[in-house]
Amino acid sequence: QNVLLDVSISTYGGSIQQVNYYADGQLIGSRSSAPWAFAWTNALAGVHEIRAAAIDSLGLSVWSDPVTVTLKPAPSSASSRSGA
Repeated sequence: QNVLLDVSISTYGGSIQQVNYYADGQLIGSRSSAPWAFAWTNALAGVHEIRAAAIDSLGLSVWSDPVTVTLKPAPSSASSRSGA
């Protein structure tokens, strides 16, 4: 499954240099320029905790609050054929 992740970011003093995206504590992707949206590809079905960390030009970072998402299995694309 593909999931679009996006954040809204503001900073005090520095400028945002990078946003890192994490699922279940594992880095799944980064963006180094706006727009900050990231496409999480091949996400597995199940419950996941998503977080983002923004790093500014002063080297400071801030973490988002965790968001829990539940991805359901993709519907199977069963096809049937008739005839012999």
